[in-house]
Amino acid sequence: MKIKRPLCAAAFIWAAVLWLLGRSRLEFFSFASPDLPVNIEKEKVIATGIVYQKDVYDSITNLYLKNSNLLIRKEKYPIENIKVTVENQEITDSVRPGDRTAIYGVLEQIPRAGNPGQFDERSYYYPRKIKWYMEGTEIQILRKKENRILYIQSQIREKMKEGIQKAFGIEKGGIIQAMVLGEKGNLGQDNKLLFQIMGISHVLAISGMHLSVLGWGLYKLLVRIRFPIKGAGILSAAAMIFYGELTGSGAAAVRAVIMFAVSMGALLLKRTYDFLSALSLAAILLLAESPLYLYDSSFLLSFGAVLGLAAVHPVLFPPERKKYSKNLWGKVKKEVEAGLFSSISVWSILLPISMYFFYELSVWGFLVNLLILPTVGVLLISGLAGGILGLLPGLLFARAGALPGILILEFYIKGGKLLQNLPFFLWITGKPKIWQCLLYYGILTGILLIKKQGKWITAGKIAALLAALGLLFLRLPEG
Repeated sequence: MKIKRPLCAAAFIWAAVLWLLGRSRLEFFSFASPDLPVNIEKEKVIATGIVYQKDVYDSITNLYLKNSNLLIRKEKYPIENIKVTVENQEITDSVRPGDRTAIYGVLEQIPRAGNPGQFDERSYYYPRKIKWYMEGTEIQILRKKENRILYIQSQIREKMKEGIQKAFGIEKGGIIQAMVLGEKGNLGQDNKLLFQIMGISHVLAISGMHLSVLGWGLYKLLVRIRFPIKGAGILSAAAMIFYGELTGSGAAAVRAVIMFAVSMGALLLKRTYDFLSALSLAAILLLAESPLYLYDSSFLLSFGAVLGLAAVHPVLFPPERKKYSKNLWGKVKKEVEAGLFSSISVWSILLPISMYFFYELSVWGFLVNLLILPTVGVLLISGLAGGILGLLPGLLFARAGALPGILILEFYIKGGKLLQNLPFFLWITGKPKIWQCLLYYGILTGILLIKKQGKWITAGKIAALLAALGLLFLRLPEG
């Protein structure tokens, strides 16, 4: 029997193999602590590496090192990436991404969660290849700008942050910085919590939406100004790869970059672009680079959302040749219906993931998404325009570019605070068991595989889905 989408089958087999390897406690495939060649517990050592990310806060700075080595008793030992915390007064020189540095301090293992429900630092950092903490007491720059690409990206990011803050102000600028640059240091806890409660945290993550707006926008612009089609496609793909690295190369960003590059390749080679195959290729490549993403919430949410649109939506809501009125009401009705179907499709996949990792649900979240999704593209373009125009002298052009974004953000914030007062806006669900999540997905898969149509078949599908939901929310007493 010929498999219609071999990449999809390969992705599921690859994920299963990685899960089995993880159960074997092999270091690369599991959350087992890495070993050091010598015992240096509570002993100060020198670590060297290239700074690839820098986060500055009020009193401390976090530096992230890659290509790292430990210098112990005149011997050099390669080591995984390190997150270094340094008091701001200890940084005498201006350390920037791309610099090779030497840091003196105590190396520590990243801890697991100590209590049920506590944030598990190791589960967050290990998929991102950060395996060590370090409390730095002294820092020295060994070589400036050793990695020039990282240095250039950091300079662009800093200039854009300044331009965005100038155009949008401190509060709204923090939201735009998170949305456009993946920089969440100035987001503010209140705004972060508000977006989370509203169920629209995905707006703040660099994702396929960003790549779709920016990548295809750039491609169409280049074609319109008579740029060769092949050159426009290659340049657009290269620009999106650079943008993905600029924003931190998170799982959602890398997934979006790979899928955009595949879609652009299909266009240039005049081949059909298959959404599910591109998604599967992205999953295979990401998991090959870091297998622990298999257990990461951002990875699962990003791929789950796209899987909902690609696999669930066409089955539950097959395209119909339905005629809508050509007046304004007809267009609005068409868009609302399309948005509602998309939200339900995505929600059907993300529901167990959200409950498992965050123990809560935004009850009205899918309706909030209907209201905000049509405006996100405008907000993104306004954020970029405000950031770029903010680099010019004066405020006039910066505020003009930022004005649509400021109005949209004001709508989000005021609307979110209003919605918080609705009854049952946030449901604390607790954490379902793994078997409940697997059973839910098994029933959902069975529903999607049934191709026959009919009144009783549809009723049976709905009943099965309600039963699956009931099982997911079931909480058996413990102790």
